[in-house]
Amino acid sequence: MKTPDRGILEGYARERVKKAAVALGYSVEERPIALHEAALWKEVFLTSATRICQPVERITHEIDGKVTVYWNEDPVDNKQELPVWQNIYNQILSEENL
Repeated sequence: MKTPDRGILEGYARERVKKAAVALGYSVEERPIALHEAALWKEVFLTSATRICQPVERITHEIDGKVTVYWNEDPVDNKQELPVWQNIYNQILSEENL
């Protein structure tokens, strides 16, 4: 799992997500995230105090009416496993005994 190392808020949810990811056996790498790496991403999610972690379906940018899609979640992905963000969210809930 990769997360930016600067330009972000060092909030409660972010720390909980990193801790839960490590508890589940994921490695957490803090470094800049570059859009040119988007083809390598399997999942994208954001953290917030109200949602803990929320999946992102699409990352786009529009200039002069031209939309560039940098990343788009594959809606036909038939994984048998839960997404990483869902595993992390469940881990956080279990730690809180909710």
